[in-house]
Amino acid sequence: MVEIHSSRHFYVHARNDASSVFTPSYYHRGSIFKIGGRRMYITNHDKIQDVKNTPYFLSNEFIESNASAFIDVYDPATNSVVTRVPKMPREEMQEAIIFRFVQLIKDNHDRLAASITLEQGKTLADAKGDVLRGLQIAAMLAALVQLQQTHAASIYVSPTGKGTGTIDAPYGSIQTAVTAAKAGDTIFLRAGTYSPTTNIQIKTSGTVTSPIRLRSYNDEKVIIDGEALPGTPYGLDVSLPNGERGIIHIEGGNYWYFYNLELINGPYGIYSRDSSHNYYERISTHDNYESGFQIQGVAVNNTVIYLDSYRNRDPRKNGESADGFALKEGSGVGNSIRNSRLWDNVDDGLDLYLFGSPVTIEEVYAWGNGFNRWGFTEFNGDGNGFKLGITDNPPANHIVRNSIAFSNAKKGFIDNGNPGSLTFERNTAWNNGDNGFNMRSSTSTLKSNIAALNTNAQVSLITGSKSSGNSWDTTTTWSNSSFISVNPSTLTGARETNGNVKARSVL
Repeated sequence: MVEIHSSRHFYVHARNDASSVFTPSYYHRGSIFKIGGRRMYITNHDKIQDVKNTPYFLSNEFIESNASAFIDVYDPATNSVVTRVPKMPREEMQEAIIFRFVQLIKDNHDRLAASITLEQGKTLADAKGDVLRGLQIAAMLAALVQLQQTHAASIYVSPTGKGTGTIDAPYGSIQTAVTAAKAGDTIFLRAGTYSPTTNIQIKTSGTVTSPIRLRSYNDEKVIIDGEALPGTPYGLDVSLPNGERGIIHIEGGNYWYFYNLELINGPYGIYSRDSSHNYYERISTHDNYESGFQIQGVAVNNTVIYLDSYRNRDPRKNGESADGFALKEGSGVGNSIRNSRLWDNVDDGLDLYLFGSPVTIEEVYAWGNGFNRWGFTEFNGDGNGFKLGITDNPPANHIVRNSIAFSNAKKGFIDNGNPGSLTFERNTAWNNGDNGFNMRSSTSTLKSNIAALNTNAQVSLITGSKSSGNSWDTTTTWSNSSFISVNPSTLTGARETNGNVKARSVL
């Protein structure tokens, strides 16, 4: 029996396969009925409290993934998460495709040969020879992949280590492990606080199929404290040499994977220059003497996810340059930052100063930036949530979705002179010290955004901007009561076990 409430909107999903039932987390279990022998599902838009991960569907069966990164899938009617799909790691992709491909050739050798005979007019013997030669090539490629995986090493480091890099006798230096690592290797950092006296220099590369990984061991708490490094801090207006920037300094290092590291008290937390195809997940960088996380120069296909960057400041510039996250002075496609929090930094939350290529920003939350918490005599912090360029910027068509800027000293979102065509979808600017959205140089497209209770005009847009479905496109007067909640405590609290920020109802 199915009870339908007239006050709710329902969707009906049909399956052609009446012999099996698959109910993702967003279906209401039990609400199943049949029409003409086909199974039907009734769903509504109630928010899912226990969002499940959707498994792979490979070889006609559902398989759980070992992925550490997932992509949220939203109900477009409510913008709430209904399920998550895994970002398939390369090892699983190789297993699912390369080795499976070889097995399929073996299993269907005679059928493939018969097909070649019909299509090309060859004798069956010649066709079988063609299949065999193709199988040999595919098997060789699979063997190369397997060989790379077989020779990949696990290297261990401990704050108290004095050994040779094994789990029982770990190294005591992260730099020693980095220098020893080859493509495909994983560096495991054991729990504790590391206090290097020179920064960690990464100048080697993995490969597309065999990246090098630097991560905590079994999600243990790893802190790298840069207080003993040069430049922590240098004096007012003293230059910080390029090579000294960052507790972790990446230059010309490609195909690295960084996971679950906490970086504090350094001359930048992470500083990456002219490096591409790197992946950063669950990085916490705070209380540094420059930006918490900065990427600069030629940068292609870098992904930052689940970043927390806060309380970063720059005494040598009186707050002029220390941002939560900066992608600056360079170019390169495919860069993105997702599900990250940037707060209480001395300058801006996010800064794309002079970066000349599109950047994708999704589910990033910036608040409390641009205030003088450190008592600088002359204060130069800007205090924008999202600063998306500069006057001399090459046109860069950045995309910002599902992000929030609140309680920043100045503007929530600002093009800052970028002449590109920016896209803003489903973002909120609330309680900032100036405009919510300030786009005076870019002919932006703004859809379904909210600007409310900001100090000055809620929006300031250049002629030619495309605006639809936004709070300022209606006659509605917005107040705090217009929101489900203006209490940011769930947004600012601990993350969920999978890395996501808990709050989706605030603002």
